[in-house]
Amino acid sequence: IEVIVRQMLQKVRITDPARDLQATKVDVVPLQIEAVASDALQRVAWLSAINAQQEQSHDLPPPPEPRYAAYRPTLYLDELKLSDWDVLSYYASASARPSNSFASEVYFIEVRPFREDILKMPGGEDGQAMQCLNELSALIGQQQHVIRQTHQHAQSPPEFDNVREQDRRKLTEAEADLARASGHLYARMAAEMENKPIGEALDHLARAEKDLDKAAGALRDNALPEAQKQERGGLANLVAARKAFQKAVSDNPGQF
Repeated sequence: IEVIVRQMLQKVRITDPARDLQATKVDVVPLQIEAVASDALQRVAWLSAINAQQEQSHDLPPPPEPRYAAYRPTLYLDELKLSDWDVLSYYASASARPSNSFASEVYFIEVRPFREDILKMPGGEDGQAMQCLNELSALIGQQQHVIRQTHQHAQSPPEFDNVREQDRRKLTEAEADLARASGHLYARMAAEMENKPIGEALDHLARAEKDLDKAAGALRDNALPEAQKQERGGLANLVAARKAFQKAVSDNPGQF
């Protein structure tokens, strides 16, 4: 009971914007982070990763109150040197006595081109190129959701075994469905754009399918750290596929 009460009294969350965003590479995103614990807070930070790669930790100052902290850091996207179609993930983390740590939900910022750049795409917003980018974006959005759900499951697993098993089964099915969807999109792109220079995009899409399938297997086996690693790999390859496809279109507009 003491452990359960302690867990209920410790929380860190991002209260603003508290949702996924679409932004341009020059936008500024103000954050609001709150942390509370029954023991004295030792460290509060927010962590970010570009395209599911290496996480960067951004430490926040020690709070004036030992058990409560509120911060308003600002995220300058231009300082991160992001490019169109990149995905930035971020969440907050805190630790308190005794040595224990806890984290907020994971949120994502998707860097979109300026609208005038989208309108310059061959066929415009309704053309084949933009439709393909939208389908890749849909897979990326779904994978972001599964990553967030797995992160929550790892941070705050349900108390009862049957509920934990049910949640894990749902995550397994979601990743397996995404693996199949990636394979279907690969087959359709390869067939419909057979003579177009999209080989690099297809390679990353094939790798994403494998990563997502491995993530489903790890979730099925209750190997959460491995599942989260493969989930990030799947997201990274989906993002790389979208960026490679965008580059192929930009470099060869006449072929699309």
